[in-house]
Amino acid sequence: MRIIKQSYERVEDFWGDIENNAIIVLSNSPDNLGKFGLSANSVSTSTFVFNGAKSYIAVNIEKSNVDILFHEISHAELHKRICKGRFTTGQLIPVWFDEGLAMQFDYR
Repeated sequence: MRIIKQSYERVEDFWGDIENNAIIVLSNSPDNLGKFGLSANSVSTSTFVFNGAKSYIAVNIEKSNVDILFHEISHAELHKRICKGRFTTGQLIPVWFDEGLAMQFDYR
């Protein structure tokens, strides 16, 4: 899909070599997106990071664009680089930093 390619190109421009191996789930079905905690009237994407080892990004195709997808992939990249796949019992990255960094090239 074109927006995924463009988003990863922007991530690569910002981060350099990409380390994350996020699984991107694309859907426009409220039932499918609901399984990932997204309602039809809520945000268009969400990232679920499991201790930096694996990230899943749920994307509502109808509401998404390059900026939104870049933002979510950037979360996955940061967590992959900081956590390095090790098990953690707490939040290693403060939310304000995680969100602030993801906003750097998110031109919304």
